[in-house]
Amino acid sequence: MDLGGGSGCYCIVAARSYPGISAVVLDIAPVVTVTREYIERNGVAQQVSAQKCDFTTDALPEDADVAIMASNLPQYARDVVAGVVRKVYDALLPGGAFHLLGEMLDADGCGPLAPALRGLSEAVNQ
Repeated sequence: MDLGGGSGCYCIVAARSYPGISAVVLDIAPVVTVTREYIERNGVAQQVSAQKCDFTTDALPEDADVAIMASNLPQYARDVVAGVVRKVYDALLPGGAFHLLGEMLDADGCGPLAPALRGLSEAVNQ
């Protein structure tokens, strides 16, 4: 399952690379509408679905052996992220894996440019 999976790109590529898997992209309703179009366009609708879900408050599917959450951590407060991590841990099958993907700044906090600008944008637009 991909929490806040947007376009579904991770699940789409995984499904095209490994025809035996199934995946679900979890995101808010307006995004899911577009995600489903990308899934169809890429010919993986038999393997990948998209489901409306606010992963910060809604229940998660409880049968996943892999969960990913990519690049949406800076949008949430530390306690919200901790709650999501707990929910994912509880939702994973025994032996499952959770991959948190994100950008980090160098020790001086000034770069690399993309994460620095993203962080600045998050701070300004909160």
